[in-house]
Amino acid sequence: AVGLLLGGIRQQRDNAALWTALGQAYAAADEDNVSPAARFAFARAMRLWPDHPGPPFFAGLTYIRAGEFTTARALWARSLVRTTPGSRVREQVAERLMLLDQLLAMDGR
Repeated sequence: AVGLLLGGIRQQRDNAALWTALGQAYAAADEDNVSPAARFAFARAMRLWPDHPGPPFFAGLTYIRAGEFTTARALWARSLVRTTPGSRVREQVAERLMLLDQLLAMDGR
């Protein structure tokens, strides 16, 4: 997957969706650890698409899989701010953020 995505990025350097997918692919290849390469790919996606909720949401999901819930929470909060008020996507991100907040609260006990 990483190789295919890198090929796509060579042709479309400014495609934030490809950079986001590359971050996920790097993490999956590294047994759900968020490697420096994965962090770089997500950061690039967020720079290319600064107002879109997708890159921070999927970066957050990757951090959830890595067990880094505090980092994931910050990314999902960033994603929520970028969603359209009243949209289904906003509801879904808000719900996941609420569940993550509950998990963090339980973990803090």
